[in-house]
Amino acid sequence: MDLLIAFLVLIISVLFSLFQNFSLLIPLGIGLIGFISVGLYRQFTLRSLFKMALDGAKNSLGVIQVLALIGCLTALWRACGTISFFVVFGVKHITPHIFILVAFLLSSFVSYAMGTSFGVAGTIGVILMSIARAGNVNELIAAGAILSGVYFGDRTAPTSSCANLVASLTKTDLYDNVKRMLKSAAIPYAICIFLYAVLAWKNPLSRADTSLVSILESNFSLSVWTIIPAVILLVLPLFRIPVRIAVSVSILCSFAVSMACQQLSFWDTFHTMLFGYKPSDPALISILSGGGFIPMLTTILIVTLSSTYSGIFNGTNMISGIQGNISNLCDKIGRFPTVVAISILSCAVFCNQTMGIIFTHEMVSKIYQEKKIDRSTFMLDIANSTVLIAVLIPWSIASSVPLSWMGVNFRALPYAFLLYFIPLFYAIQEWHKTE
Repeated sequence: MDLLIAFLVLIISVLFSLFQNFSLLIPLGIGLIGFISVGLYRQFTLRSLFKMALDGAKNSLGVIQVLALIGCLTALWRACGTISFFVVFGVKHITPHIFILVAFLLSSFVSYAMGTSFGVAGTIGVILMSIARAGNVNELIAAGAILSGVYFGDRTAPTSSCANLVASLTKTDLYDNVKRMLKSAAIPYAICIFLYAVLAWKNPLSRADTSLVSILESNFSLSVWTIIPAVILLVLPLFRIPVRIAVSVSILCSFAVSMACQQLSFWDTFHTMLFGYKPSDPALISILSGGGFIPMLTTILIVTLSSTYSGIFNGTNMISGIQGNISNLCDKIGRFPTVVAISILSCAVFCNQTMGIIFTHEMVSKIYQEKKIDRSTFMLDIANSTVLIAVLIPWSIASSVPLSWMGVNFRALPYAFLLYFIPLFYAIQEWHKTE
């Protein structure tokens, strides 16, 4: 009963914060106090509980380092013209009958390069949607294609916070994980290309609005140097260079390009890296503003606080009863369907991708230990369920925020084909293995 009360307090706090537009740090702090209180009630000392929480937080240090670097990188990619280059290049090569397909492919490529869904949805996604509306393309289909693209990279890229978090939780190698995720997404991705090509042909642009391209070209010097930071981030991981080093090199290159090509001073570039980029042209403020180390601190604290829960759960065994019931469910419906069910529940309740991943991992981890299932399978089960299911929950931040930026609502979700196809094809594959 004590644990149930703590969970209810956490859930109510999360929902209240979402409705009141408060930071998730508040309910997470309340939840931490609640679980510590349960531990005290069960005769654990306050000192031991704090140590458990600290041990859990330590497990997220690798993810935190990547998040901090990504915050700096996304700001500098805006400032040095990397994102603008991709937009201008993509828009210039759009013909009326391939717009939706290009929107999907361009979003996929840039999200894989950047490793962030929000960063791409808030920049390239917004620009592509303005082109879709000006050209009378069905905005729900366009938004669905973009959403599929941005979460392709969010799930798969070695620089993605989700990919790093899943690797950290399951104690697996990041680059091996990327190969496995790309392989499991190959067929669904190919089908998406076909479907978006058909939809693109049936929903052509009536006219191409290039006004934004002109504005970008007048504000940035878009030479070949502006894509070097992206090339670095795509090439170095191929040689298994640690992701933190690859991102750091891309940051240094972006810093230099911002000064050399965009004529920013050292201190302006440094300020941008810390606090985020804000363009001088008012027409670009709503599109290109963002990034920065300081704004990323909230996400870093969310990951850190969420990780303290796992330390307390493992140290006190307070959720062992719940894990036992989940294990029984696994025996009845199978391993992956069980992970999907827990993912839906976690993401629907906590409305957050990070918390959904962490809670799903905690709830189902006992299954993999008992059945001696390898960690790579555990990783793939979460990557092909929780990471994507969070986006399919209309009230989840992973869904509502990028959709609101693109000016559409949850009715665009049925057109985000990749989010459905990856779990579906993986489930079919796993089912055939048990036959």
